[in-house]
Amino acid sequence: MKRIIVPIACVLLISSLVFGFNLNTEQGAQKAVQTWYTLTTGHHMASDTVNYIVGTVFYASRQFNVPTDVILGIMSTESSFIPTAINGISVGLMQVQPRTEEFVRKYYGSRIPPGKLISISCNIIVGTAYLGYLTHVFTTIKSTHLREDVIRNYYGASPADTLRYYYRVEKNIHNMESW
Repeated sequence: MKRIIVPIACVLLISSLVFGFNLNTEQGAQKAVQTWYTLTTGHHMASDTVNYIVGTVFYASRQFNVPTDVILGIMSTESSFIPTAINGISVGLMQVQPRTEEFVRKYYGSRIPPGKLISISCNIIVGTAYLGYLTHVFTTIKSTHLREDVIRNYYGASPADTLRYYYRVEKNIHNMESW
C-alpha cells in the first residue's frame, strides 16, 4: 500500500507542541487515530468510525492482554488507520493475512467471533489475538525483550526487516503520544 507522506515532518513538529495524546485512554486514542488518519490521507474520518475502532481496540486489549499503544502503533504502521486497506493478501487495519486468521481461530476457538477479516471488529480482534498469542509464546520462553519480540514477529519477515518494522512501530507510537 502506498502511504502518503505529506511534509509530515513539519506537521508533526508543530502538532507535537500542541497535542499530547495518551494512547491508554479512549479519548487520547480517538484523537490520535483521527489526527494520524487526517495527516496521512488528507481526509477526515467519521467520528462514529473512530469511536468504533478505538472501542474495539480497548475491548481486544483487555481480552488478549495486549497494550493499546502496541495495537494502535501496529495499525498506524500497517494501514494508517484505513479500515479497507488491502496489500496483497493482507487486509484491514492490522493487515491480517487469511492464514493468520485461520491459525488464530484454531488457537482461540470461540473467543474469536465470526466475521469477515475486512470488517473493523474482526480484523482488530484477530490481529490483537495474534499479538496475544505472540506475547504468550515470548513470555513462556522468558524473552528479555518481550515487547520488541512480539512486535517484530507480528511482521513475520527477515530479521533485518522485522527490526526496521519494530522501530517504525515504536516511532509511530511515540509520534502519536507526543502530538
